[in-house]
Amino acid sequence: MNGRDGEADAGESRLLAGYARWVVRHRRFVLAVVAGLTLLLGRAATRLHVEIDPDNQLPQDHPYIQTLNDLHRLFGDKNLVVVGLFPHDGKVFTPRFLGKLAEVTDRIRKVPGANQALVQSLAAPQVKDIQGTADGMEVERVMAEPPADQAGADEVRRRARTSARWSRPTGQRPPSRRASS
Repeated sequence: MNGRDGEADAGESRLLAGYARWVVRHRRFVLAVVAGLTLLLGRAATRLHVEIDPDNQLPQDHPYIQTLNDLHRLFGDKNLVVVGLFPHDGKVFTPRFLGKLAEVTDRIRKVPGANQALVQSLAAPQVKDIQGTADGMEVERVMAEPPADQAGADEVRRRARTSARWSRPTGQRPPSRRASS
């Protein structure tokens, strides 16, 4: 340790000792100032509020946030991942494409942390085609297995198109069914 460090330490000690003596000598004044500041800050604290809406904390004009808001309007949720598959020939209901869709859906369902019940796909087990019958209703998966031929793909198309979930454009709610009065 050189002499300068020792001198600096001694200077700081003298400064601190002088401050402590001043506080003790003027303790009533120091106590009044601290109490006054505490009251002022306490009064200001009554105007604080907790902001729990993350949208108010995000820059709404940023392109990422605008995209997030578009997804929320389109799909009704912000906390989701959308995976889109597009066939090169534009034909979704073919055995080859539906087989790829089933494979991708199965892989997504196996992702650690993915909520399998929320995976939506024509190949997902919870996606059902519900049809009314004379005896009640018939419930079948839209696509239990990838179709082996075009007739099977056509059946998947029929189930998808007659299912209310898949027969309307994405993001649109089904029309409300109000009883007429």
